[in-house]
Amino acid sequence: MTPAKRIRGYALAIDHHRDSAYFLDGSPVLAPETVVANDNLSRRLQFIENPGARLDTSRCRRVIGDVFCADHHTAAFVREAVAEKLARETEEAAANTFRIFGADICEVGGETVLKLAATRARDSQTLTFDLVLQSGNPTRERQGQWEFTRLCKAVGLTEVNDCELLHGLRATFKELPDGSVDFRAPKAA
Repeated sequence: MTPAKRIRGYALAIDHHRDSAYFLDGSPVLAPETVVANDNLSRRLQFIENPGARLDTSRCRRVIGDVFCADHHTAAFVREAVAEKLARETEEAAANTFRIFGADICEVGGETVLKLAATRARDSQTLTFDLVLQSGNPTRERQGQWEFTRLCKAVGLTEVNDCELLHGLRATFKELPDGSVDFRAPKAA
């Protein structure tokens, strides 16, 4: 039995830390091998590479990427589209960067709510965020806990024993279609 012929093509990797998408190799020498998960459980592809030789030898190199395209034109189009999307997200994040200047935990209508006051860096507008930490409504509590977890991750805290620890910290936000807010770490200037 002979091994199935692998389709060779172009692989792209997306670097969310530097907001870029790039070819892993500029020639069609890669073939997809398997799906893997990285640290944050994003699904990525493992490619096998052995330029100019067979892809079933032990001397093959394995590389990780995000997109596989069989032809160069499609790969170039995908790379450009991803780069544009990353640029839009970077602009949006920069526009929504804020610094927290006030935080308090209050009881509101039977719910425990973390109230944040912040100043948007772009225009000094005062922003307020209400994160429901406890509620009789499981959906509201789950959404608020998710937002609080995202906020802690964005500002680099693993736990918050005193809400004053949030004062002076920076993050960005994005309002999601379901009405929740996704907090992220601000990009380095």
